[in-house]
Amino acid sequence: MISELDIQLASQRLTKVTRKHVQRVLRYISDDDLDGLGVIRVIEECPGDDEAKCYPHYFAGYLVNGHYKKRDGKKPAEVVLYASDIYFGIPHWLVGSRIALLKIADTLAHEIGHHVFAKQLGKHTRIKAYQQNLRNPEEEAWADAYALAIFEKMKKSWVSRA
Repeated sequence: MISELDIQLASQRLTKVTRKHVQRVLRYISDDDLDGLGVIRVIEECPGDDEAKCYPHYFAGYLVNGHYKKRDGKKPAEVVLYASDIYFGIPHWLVGSRIALLKIADTLAHEIGHHVFAKQLGKHTRIKAYQQNLRNPEEEAWADAYALAIFEKMKKSWVSRA
């Protein structure tokens, strides 16, 4: 399934290492969870997000590192990551390290958590906010828990190799 997933790097920032990090994270995510996700796109920065503009620039890399786009007709769902926010605060000599990997893992797993929510729970709920594409606290908590579970899987794998 991972081989069918299109990883697009539209950012000029560290494309080789970013692709490697994304591929490493995807190893910890089940094919069932990735089913229906067509693209993971890495772009330079968040385009015109009104919510992100409400925060001071020093919050970059903490609040808005990516987003999930639900399936739209025949167009598959996609995850978009913002390279400038993800790599914000990471020294250049550490971009190939687990520090950068974990920042990408946190954002990517969180956004895939939204995808899993949309597939599993979104079908069965009639949450007004979900239908209107508004942020839903229940969905955000669910995506955070999903990201934490993936993080724990990664951590357990690393500890067993040590």
